[in-house]
Amino acid sequence: MIVALKINDLKLRAYLTPYFSPKTFSELVGRLPLSLRAHVDEDVLIAVTGIEVAVESHRTLLCEGELAYWPPAAALVIALRGSTSLGSPVNPLGHLVNMADELRYLKSGETLRITLGFNG
Repeated sequence: MIVALKINDLKLRAYLTPYFSPKTFSELVGRLPLSLRAHVDEDVLIAVTGIEVAVESHRTLLCEGELAYWPPAAALVIALRGSTSLGSPVNPLGHLVNMADELRYLKSGETLRITLGFNG
């Protein structure tokens, strides 16, 4: 499933799949559209969702542009640069279809507005 992802004024598309984390996928898609406050922490964008889902995967590492749900923080996360380890398991959900260069230059501590929905 392709969804629209807007971070401040930057419009992107994300591919989401239920393959690795079906419960998380179902819970997230069932609540779209979502409008969240996001925070950049080192090499990852973190947006608390208020959705609580158990761990469905043993993966702790995300590749650049990959989206996942991080159960300890009840947050959607996007790896912004290289490979990123969150230190605890994440539920993989998909990846950005078009990784924008602007994402690579977000600064740690920056607060953003993120919208995830079906339309651009």
